[in-house]
Amino acid sequence: MAIAQIHVTLKPALLDVQGQTVLKALQQLGHNEVQDVRIGKFITIQLSDTLSGTALQNELDKMCAQLLANPVIENYDVRLLADPGTAPGTAVTTPLPASPTAVVAPPANP
Repeated sequence: MAIAQIHVTLKPALLDVQGQTVLKALQQLGHNEVQDVRIGKFITIQLSDTLSGTALQNELDKMCAQLLANPVIENYDVRLLADPGTAPGTAVTTPLPASPTAVVAPPANP
């Protein structure tokens, strides 16, 4: 059984309104050392042993792009804690590439 942990966060350039609200509340409670707060989602998924290696990574990336994250405004990081073929209880951390970033080519000179 594969276990994947997915951490989804807003891209750094975007204002995290929820994070700013928590920051203000923490500072009002006297935690003045806190300089910034970003809020995200943490998702754990258990998968059957039918996929492994690159196929498993591709499937997890597809899940994130289709449903679990919005690649336009969010980044995501996927880590495998257990991979098919490893001994039970063995922690295997395999980060996937961060969500795709759109690269826009400059217009060609006429």
